[in-house]
Amino acid sequence: LLDANSVASTLVFTPPDASLVSIDGTVVIAPVVTGITNGALIKNGDSISVTATFTEPVTVLGAVPYIVLNFNATPKHAAYVSGSGSNALLFTYTPVTTGDNATAGQFTVATAITLNGSTIKDLEGNSATLTGLTVPVTTTVVARGTVPVVSSVTTDNLHDYITDAVITLVATFSEAITYVPGSGLAEIQLNLNGTPKQAVYVSGTGTTALSFAYTCLAGDHVENGEFTTAAVIVLTGSATLKDPVGNSVTPLTFVAPTTTTVRVNHV
Repeated sequence: LLDANSVASTLVFTPPDASLVSIDGTVVIAPVVTGITNGALIKNGDSISVTATFTEPVTVLGAVPYIVLNFNATPKHAAYVSGSGSNALLFTYTPVTTGDNATAGQFTVATAITLNGSTIKDLEGNSATLTGLTVPVTTTVVARGTVPVVSSVTTDNLHDYITDAVITLVATFSEAITYVPGSGLAEIQLNLNGTPKQAVYVSGTGTTALSFAYTCLAGDHVENGEFTTAAVIVLTGSATLKDPVGNSVTPLTFVAPTTTTVRVNHV
């Protein structure tokens, strides 16, 4: 550079303070995803949370990214919840609902984070690698978002009962059910010519068919049309009826069986 007299100019300036400048050309590698324990039992109403841990802090901006959770090949989105500015991002799917079902080997976590219009970058602006995630092993995770129901209740189709004979009702469920009596009972109310009686649980836990029984007494007397059953299973005390992952049978109502020809101690 020359001045008006063609003399070279001396360029002197005070350099800016660069002590806080950071130059980072390192790409943020794909995170490790944790939060689901192999063998977990997932039921209706549960929340499923996973954490994606990066090698350095990242910032989430824009829309809401998500990680796909597959229930027997049906994708659901665990959406980003929190963690921007740290190295751990939390993603949650809630609530588990009807149709979110998977037997062992059918539940998987996708190996990618879907940006969905957002950005995930480190503090220097480098975009994070969001494919090739390390995900938890889920081969024995079982999910049942569909709650069990009472499919039907039937009688043993006998017409005449005498003293000490057993009237049996069989309740069939939509899936295997475990009965835990706790401090109570599972029972079905019977009406013997206006007198209430109870058929109580006797067998079948762990299967789809539970049996309830009532033993006829000497004073019971029923003619045709005088025997009916309630249309609900009653749980007293702390008794429970649940499927293998902990869903309670809901509702406990059913269509009452036809009992118009049942007679007890007929004369």
